[in-house]
Amino acid sequence: RKHAQVARLGGDTSTLARVQAFLRVSLHGQGPLDFDSPGTSGSGVVSTSWRIIYYCLRSGYLQEALQVAATARDPLASA
Repeated sequence: RKHAQVARLGGDTSTLARVQAFLRVSLHGQGPLDFDSPGTSGSGVVSTSWRIIYYCLRSGYLQEALQVAATARDPLASA
C-alpha cells in the first residue's frame, strides 16, 4: 500500500504480476524495466528475467518460473 503508485499492481493478482510489482518498487529509479518496455533493449533497460525466476522459485511457484525462463531472451546468444 505504501508504494501502490510505483508498484502498479492494479486488479491483476497473478503471481507474475505480484513479482513484477515487487520489482517495480525495489528497482525504482534504476531505469525502465524490460517487462514495462517491451520491444526495447540495450543500455538503460533493466533486465529482470533472472530476478523474476529467482523470486518465483524462492516462493515455490515453479510453473511461473518455467514460463518466464521459456520466454526469456538468452543474453549469451547475441555474444
